[in-house]
Amino acid sequence: MAKHPRPTFRAILEAVGAKCTECKTKEKLTINHKKPLSLGGGNEAANLEILCETCHRKFHGLDRSKSQLR
Repeated sequence: MAKHPRPTFRAILEAVGAKCTECKTKEKLTINHKKPLSLGGGNEAANLEILCETCHRKFHGLDRSKSQLR
């Protein structure tokens, strides 16, 4: 996973009130590309958003219970 410069992460974090843009939690926050790099998205602030780990997994279709993974 590509690392983002801390000022970018901090600036976006501050802009959204240090919470997930989907569920509003303040726990386990990550940065997400709205348009993935693999589809031509970039690292500019307009393409980045703050999501918690759970919402980030949902965004990428990875929200599966342990029973679904077996």
